[in-house]
Parts: sequence; structure tokens; C-alpha cells
Amino acid sequence: MTPAALARAVATAWRRLPTSAGRGGRPLAAAIAVLLVGVMALATSGRGHADDGANWVRIDSFQVNDTPVEQSTAYPVPYVSDCDGTDSPPRCGPPPAQWSIAKRPVQFCTFVQNRPGWLSDAQFRDSVRQAASTWNKVEAAIGVSYVGDCQGTRWERRNGVNEIAFDDERNVLTGATLGLTESSIAWAPPTNPTIRRIDEADIIIESSFANVPTCLTSTITHEMGHALGFGHSSNPADLMYASVDLSHPETCHLAPTDSEKERLQGLYGVDQLPTAELPPDFAVPVGFQVNLPVNATDPEGQQLTFVWEQLSGTSVEMNSFGALMSFQAPNLAGILQFRVTAFDPYLHSASATVSVTGYLSQGKLTYGEVPHEGGFALVIFGGGNSLDLVYASGCPPQSATFWTTDAVGRFVIYLPGTTVAVVNAAWDAKWGGEPIPAGTPILGRCR
Repeated sequence: MTPAALARAVATAWRRLPTSAGRGGRPLAAAIAVLLVGVMALATSGRGHADDGANWVRIDSFQVNDTPVEQSTAYPVPYVSDCDGTDSPPRCGPPPAQWSIAKRPVQFCTFVQNRPGWLSDAQFRDSVRQAASTWNKVEAAIGVSYVGDCQGTRWERRNGVNEIAFDDERNVLTGATLGLTESSIAWAPPTNPTIRRIDEADIIIESSFANVPTCLTSTITHEMGHALGFGHSSNPADLMYASVDLSHPETCHLAPTDSEKERLQGLYGVDQLPTAELPPDFAVPVGFQVNLPVNATDPEGQQLTFVWEQLSGTSVEMNSFGALMSFQAPNLAGILQFRVTAFDPYLHSASATVSVTGYLSQGKLTYGEVPHEGGFALVIFGGGNSLDLVYASGCPPQSATFWTTDAVGRFVIYLPGTTVAVVNAAWDAKWGGEPIPAGTPILGRCR
């Protein structure tokens, strides 16, 4: 069957600064997002094949008769493929252009060449990370992944890579333009589209950008909004508003408004943030083996991935297994702080922190010894908390087991290596959060 022809257009969006400004009025930056249109290639079939490159018609121009197609006249913020009176369907209009599920989260890489002299490579990359994180906080079924620097020496159009770069000798940015987003958009069927897809988006930043870091981050975040499918808003409070004033950084918004968040959810659907919870802060004897489990859930039931970090204290070797991290407390007393971040498939995240204090334990056994080669032994504990008991026994926490009896003579178990709280619930209830009294008989084994 002959595939239907699809068309590809290039959507460009940019923020401008004026060439001069009077004292009586603040200099404004005019920003225009352009949806470029071209000739449709028609076919006899009513269905297009998205991966068949022979069916695309590519247009390289940035403007059509020097007139932008998408203007900042609509509110709430329009989608980049909306018609505004200067063009007509099927090259614009419903359905709005969006990224396919297979390309979410949208991956961006960076080129650091031609950056302004005041801006370091690290600062530029941090601004891109901040912009990506900002969009990933919106509870929509879309996300942005910053994967680091691109391969090659400069950005290229329609190479299948979403690139963020500074303008070069090609002088893509004209006049006093701050940034530009160039997107490849396709639709099918050719005459009455039922799908409109964003295939690639490249963001170009002015290489002589003024030394206003907030406005640089704002511009990158704004341009990412175009890449995700937004046009310009006519509301000055919106991130997608077309103008900024570099002499007043407060006009450089850093996050979308509630209205913009709702519009992004309208384009991609709602996808809620995950949750993450670590145990309350606690203390362990120095040298103690610690297991840290995170209780994390995703409202949509999607699989989560985890990143563990040590924030402070003597450095330890962390062994992470998804939702569980283990480490051995240093042999020096002190406070260690850790953070875990849970990510869903769209890079929505939730973080939790915990402090673990290492202390010099005074725990000891006043009678008996727990055999380390196997078997059981009855010992008398000299008093202290449950971890002091483990420390006094010399048993590895992950393989130690202890028993005592409750008020009616039933055995109560303590497994220091478990991550399931209910296992030790009866033990904890027996002592009621108080230290185990000196002279308490306890049955123990190491493995």
C-alpha cells in the first residue's frame, strides 16, 4: 500500500531585545514563535508511515514572506501548532503537535562552544539542568532529560538529536534575538490530520547574551516550553510571555504558572509526582552495618528508579539496590546525612533525606557469648538499646537474630537486618521505646 505523504514544518520561536531604550520606558524584548509551512506532498493512501523518510517534505526557511505564523495574541498560552489567521489547516490547527510516547522524556544535549565570556561551561549546563527540572515538576505525562554534551562540534538541523547551542557563524539569530527554538513537526493524514507530531527541537541561544544569569535560565526554560509544544502567551505573568527586560530580571520568569501547567496537562495528560519517605533520623553504633529502605510509590503504578546521595559526614561506600541502600557506619562518631530521589518514567521526582548518627556504644554482655560459628546461646545483656545489643554480640546485623519473652511467656523476635517494620513490632512494643534494662536474659545467634 502506498503510504500517505506527510509534511514537515519548522517551528521557530525567539525572544528579542530592543536596539535602544528611552529613560521613560523599560526596554522590551519582543518574542515571536513561527510555525513554518511548506508544500504538502499528496499520496493516494489515507495513512502516513511515520518512519518512512521518503514521505516527508522538509522546509528550511525560518519565515513565510517575512510574516510570523504564530503570534503572542492568545490566552491562555496557545499550542505551537495552533492557527492564528496567517495560515490555515492542515498546516496548522488541531490536533495540537506533541511528542510521541516513544520519545518521552524528550532528550536534550548541549554544545558549549561560542558561549558568552562571562558564562562558564558548568554554569551553562547547570542552567539547562534547572530548566529541565522546572518542566519535570509539572504533573504532565511529558518530561525533559538533559543527557550532557552532544557529540560533534556544532548543532545540525534534522539530525534526530535535540540540541541546545549558542549561535555561530551561521547567524541563525537576527537582530537582538535572545533565543530561538526550531522544531520539526509532521502530521497525518495529509488533508485532515488526526495526529500532529513533534520529531525534533533545537534551541539556539544568543552567543553575546548579557551577563544576567536569571534571564539566561529563563530564556532556556522558555525555549524548552516551545520545544514541548507551546506558543506564546499574551499574559506578562506567564513563562511563555514573549518579552523580557534584562535591566529588570524579575521579568525573567523561571517557572510556568498554574495556567501553563494546566495547558501542558491538557496536551499530554496528567501524570502525578511520585512520593518517597525514609525512616526518621536515628543513631547507630560506630562500625554498624546499616540498611536504609525508602518507601516510594507512583500514583500511576509506574516503575520507579532511585538515585542515592550522601550529603554530609565522613564518606562511606554506599551499596544501592533500587529502593534499598546499605553502608557501614565509620569508626568515628558523627552525623551522616543521605538523600534518595525517586524518578518515574517522565523524570517526575520525589526526594527524602535522613540523618544517621554514629556513636560509641557502651553495650556489653555481662554473661555468656553468642557463638559466631552458628548455634544459639543464652546471654545476659548489660543494658542499652537494641542496636547496642547487636554491637555487644559482635554479630553482623544482617544475619543476627535475638529472642526474649513477653508477659505471657511467648517468644518475641528481633531481626536487626530486616527492612520490614512489622517483623520487629512485638519487640519494639515490649520495650516501649525505652532502653532494654540491664540484666535482661536474651537468646541470640549470629547466623
